[in-house]
Amino acid sequence: MFARVWVTGDPTSTVLCQCGDPGQAVWFMAWVPYALTHAHNPLFTTRMLSGQGGANLLQSTSYLLPSFLLSPITWLFGATASFNVAETIAPILSGWAMYLAAGRVTTRWLPRAAAAVFWAFSPHIVGSEIYGHLNFTWMYFPPLLFLCVYELVVGKRLKPVTTGVLLGALVVAQFFTGTEPLLTTTMVAAVGLACALAMAPKTAWAARKRILTGFGVAVGVAVVVLAYPLWYLTTGPRHVIGSPWPAINNLGNQLSAIVRPGNGVHSTSVFTEIGGYFGPAGPSGAFLGVWLLVFLAASIPLFVFLRRKIALPLLVSGAVSWLCSLGAFLTPISVNSVHWWLPWRYINSWPLIDKIGPQRFVFMTAACAVMLLALALDCWVTVLAPPANRLRLHPRAIKAGTSVILLAIVVVVGLPVAESYTFPLTMLSEQVPVWFRTTARTLPPQTSVLTYPYASSAAPDAMYWQAYDGLSFALVGGRALIPGADGKHSQHVDPLHGTDALLTNDSWGYGAPPVPSKAQVRELRSSLHTWRVDIVVVVPEGRAPAWALLLFSEATGQLPQFQHGAAVWTVAREAPASVWLSAGVARPCVIQLQSLAGLENADACLAADFARS
Repeated sequence: MFARVWVTGDPTSTVLCQCGDPGQAVWFMAWVPYALTHAHNPLFTTRMLSGQGGANLLQSTSYLLPSFLLSPITWLFGATASFNVAETIAPILSGWAMYLAAGRVTTRWLPRAAAAVFWAFSPHIVGSEIYGHLNFTWMYFPPLLFLCVYELVVGKRLKPVTTGVLLGALVVAQFFTGTEPLLTTTMVAAVGLACALAMAPKTAWAARKRILTGFGVAVGVAVVVLAYPLWYLTTGPRHVIGSPWPAINNLGNQLSAIVRPGNGVHSTSVFTEIGGYFGPAGPSGAFLGVWLLVFLAASIPLFVFLRRKIALPLLVSGAVSWLCSLGAFLTPISVNSVHWWLPWRYINSWPLIDKIGPQRFVFMTAACAVMLLALALDCWVTVLAPPANRLRLHPRAIKAGTSVILLAIVVVVGLPVAESYTFPLTMLSEQVPVWFRTTARTLPPQTSVLTYPYASSAAPDAMYWQAYDGLSFALVGGRALIPGADGKHSQHVDPLHGTDALLTNDSWGYGAPPVPSKAQVRELRSSLHTWRVDIVVVVPEGRAPAWALLLFSEATGQLPQFQHGAAVWTVAREAPASVWLSAGVARPCVIQLQSLAGLENADACLAADFARS
């Protein structure tokens, strides 16, 4: 998967993309090491959104635990290197966790290994890898949670207090890796546990002391450690209420996504490029393949015949998670687009649950499916063994023949998913703009820098550049979940206006942005002082750097200096002189400029406009 990082690339500079979600993820990998060495609260930052209120990092998926664990790599080699390590070990970590969990449904190596590989490279995990979503690639929590719950209810190898401590520590670890998978997994696990207890009420009642002790200790550990972070998440500074994205808690996967990988799995799309990946998109995260489902369905009689009771809780949990993944409704059902409401509609507005994207429940569907795969393979070996023994074959021959049959089954059920991938993943080795590799690193730590393209826009590349520099300066703007215009809901639900909207809309997109009005220029000038901006930097990236050159010249009342391929303004603390240059945007010498090297040629016409003003 990552050959283009470790074999043909450079792990300190080769990355999925400096843009989009991967660029944001690299910033998060840089944050905790910086906070530790500068005595900052790791839950809150003003290194981005400087002068704009900062960001509550528990509101965003900030990967605090991975960032902490890989801090030594960040200190030694930079945030890009630690991000690449985190991405590369994610399937290994996830796979080993599933290998351990599968050991509770089979003792045979091959079924456990098949479950591990199917989980580690499931479409949802691989689809998250291409965007750097470590919360959905470090997927150790579902299988390890299964291990802990199984131990409390069935296993009894450890004392309940010991298991409870381990379970509580596991919840804490997942909280700081990603809260959405924590809540989603817990909801589905509760369904599976309830099913298991209902199957054997007398046994459950006899073991009530052990079960209650284990879960009680787990809750106690989690509450003690997470009391302050939970308060910070729900009521702390800059928290948001309700769904963070418009309609995300309604919209789910298509009904057919579980058996159809989707269109164009081996081609790029505008959507993936916006997200920050420039390679083939791969299959839908919900895709399992028809042959896996057929094999599991064919194995259900064996589960019953061999009395593998663990199969029912796994089947129920998988079905419930898949149903939740469809969202609040199915549409269209007919030519009239009638909505068929689903159960998710009735719980998606509950506190905390309203922050879940239901389509992501599919990772729990996959977790249940691969556990059932391991169980089914074990059952088939058990059924095939007696007939083979009656043939009086050598034990080694029987074992080899059985292994061949199992491998054939694994290949058949896994082939539809495997052939939908395009490996190795596409990587980029773009150069960080020279100004950020040189001048930015020498700035005093308190220096506040506003960049174009604006870091809060759909082109948050400046977050990557800042992380590359070790967060050596404070960044105005940034991509994190923060309150919008009403101060309560996410800015994606209730967008910010004024200067933020102006810079966001005109940093990314197509075509020349509209000429800013005098009121917008005045508002920008006011924002530069309200945000306490020290330096404005325009680099060739972005929708229209020539437009930005004019805009910031007007707002600062001065011509830029050109340093290392960047246009730079030092913002004066006193109010600048009144300057109006936007008529110049129509001049051929400015509007046709496509790079900052050409922007230097605009000095003459800008100077003439300044003289007239």
